[in-house]
Amino acid sequence: MLPNGRLSVAVTVQAADWPLARLCAFAARHNPRRGFLFVSKVLAKHHPSTPADMLAAHTALAARLPDPDDRPALFIGMAETATGLAQGVFEAYLARHGHGSALYVQTTRYPLSGATPLAFEEQHSHAQNLRLHLPDRADLRAAFLRARTLVLVDDELSTGRTFLALIAAYRNTGAPLQRVCAVALTDFMSDADRSRFHTEAGVPQVEVVSLLEGSFAFEPDPGFRAPPPALAQATVGCRRDFIGDCSARLGTDQRLHLPPALIDGLDAELPTGRPILVLGTGEFMHPAFCLGQALAERGADVRVQSTTRSPILLGADIHHRFELEDPYGEAVPNYLYNVDPRAYGAILLCGETPPSSALTHAARQLNAQVITLRETAPPHP
Repeated sequence: MLPNGRLSVAVTVQAADWPLARLCAFAARHNPRRGFLFVSKVLAKHHPSTPADMLAAHTALAARLPDPDDRPALFIGMAETATGLAQGVFEAYLARHGHGSALYVQTTRYPLSGATPLAFEEQHSHAQNLRLHLPDRADLRAAFLRARTLVLVDDELSTGRTFLALIAAYRNTGAPLQRVCAVALTDFMSDADRSRFHTEAGVPQVEVVSLLEGSFAFEPDPGFRAPPPALAQATVGCRRDFIGDCSARLGTDQRLHLPPALIDGLDAELPTGRPILVLGTGEFMHPAFCLGQALAERGADVRVQSTTRSPILLGADIHHRFELEDPYGEAVPNYLYNVDPRAYGAILLCGETPPSSALTHAARQLNAQVITLRETAPPHP
């Protein structure tokens, strides 16, 4: 039972090589469009995750993708929840198939002046307007516009409608698209949704890749009442100044490398004997994972998570909630779930925005240290 209704889940056993309990739990969205939420345990969004579990999920999904038959494949990650997952799967794919095999671009809630957007909507989301920007760099833009394989990554598939909207927007560019791979940690599409997805994608080859396949049913409680949720998206101008080299909003074709000096300095300062939480902000998830993974490789006990704009009701598998100021200056509430700061020896709050009172205030609330990640290191030879 959720605070707002009953969610029933059935798992297709032969497709569940990752058990449901390893992958996710459940919660109630504060959202009239969709009342339930699958709380992933390997996504690091609403539940703290270890870098090892996250990497295992990235690698397992990449291994299920078909070998490249026409390079580069275009990977697109869905904001905000799956931007880190998608970039992790993209990097695992690069590790399998080599440089030049793929290009990654994430969708975003933020407009970027001077960039060309392909707009579409995520109908069930609390913040529906998404933007996919064409890369600025000429070679990446050319690769973006000639992709024959499109790999779309989200945390879960329930109807496939968001992916269909994105496929339609991409096909309008005139790209010679031949194959679509829909990738998610969990696939809960019904037979009808799956059939529609294959038909309406409009390409010769359609594949669905996940770690678990099943079905669900949600029965809302007709007597449940909640106040209207806060806005999750504002009408604002450009956020280009907030974007650093660590962002994949305008495309990347290589792994993210953080400056070694940053990792060396943090490793020398962190307390020992207690877990460390590396915390991303909103869409800025993958750099936090990379930092957490680097610290874990040096022996630290690390958890990774991110703040979010998604309003979720307390109850079920949501035990704690912080409301934080918006570091992007849109006055949209940000939340952090299932984190008790007292459980950690240190919390590293990773932001991409310039220093701001919002980040400073969030750091005080969480007893955290702000780490600004705007620059990458040169790729390893």
